[in-house]
Amino acid sequence: MRFSILLFFSFSMLLYSCSYAKGGQSQLTDSAAKYMANITVIVLTEKKALEGDAKAQYDLGDMYEHGRGIEQDYKQAMEWYSKSAQQGYAWAHIAIAQIYYEGKGVAADSAKAEEWYNKAGELDDPEMPLVLGSIYYYGKHIGRNYSVAAKWYIKAAEIGYNSAYMSLGEMYSKGQGVAQDYVMAHMYYNLWGMQFGSSYPRDAIAKLMTKEQIYEAQKMAREWMEKHQ
Repeated sequence: MRFSILLFFSFSMLLYSCSYAKGGQSQLTDSAAKYMANITVIVLTEKKALEGDAKAQYDLGDMYEHGRGIEQDYKQAMEWYSKSAQQGYAWAHIAIAQIYYEGKGVAADSAKAEEWYNKAGELDDPEMPLVLGSIYYYGKHIGRNYSVAAKWYIKAAEIGYNSAYMSLGEMYSKGQGVAQDYVMAHMYYNLWGMQFGSSYPRDAIAKLMTKEQIYEAQKMAREWMEKHQ
């Protein structure tokens, strides 16, 4: 792998040397410039990855998985994702989960995919609860599961992600993965609205509630704010 990348880099240097216009002035074509920039990124990413940089290892895995600037190679992608994951890089766990779910270079295995998603959620990365909530809510790279999505969205809401408030408001209003509960829906919509100065869709759900339920929802929202902020 290292030899092939350096070979590409050498070829880019040759391309550069051959791109002089008449009169001796250097006129590097746009295509050659882009090619050189891409090769430089690959070489520098590989250098950092070999030095043990977890994000660079993930980035190199992504390049191999999607064929970004280098030949697509799922085996190499998995190897670099695994190195990154071993260092606790959460996005590498997500990538491995998706590879297992889609069967890229490995046998498709939903159970292993879920295992790697759970590992990502256990890491100390505040983005993961929201990411996992969205993955399970929309059923992208895993089977749709509203109850699992709600679990992760609740964790994201506790961290303070506004989009999680909106998602949970909708899920409680419709009974998606949770028991339908207008009080809870109102509370989450209210929390979202506090951040954006908007009373919609809180007011819309309030039309389906009693005064007592609205009072309880408002009280819960205040208590939530006091506890989490």
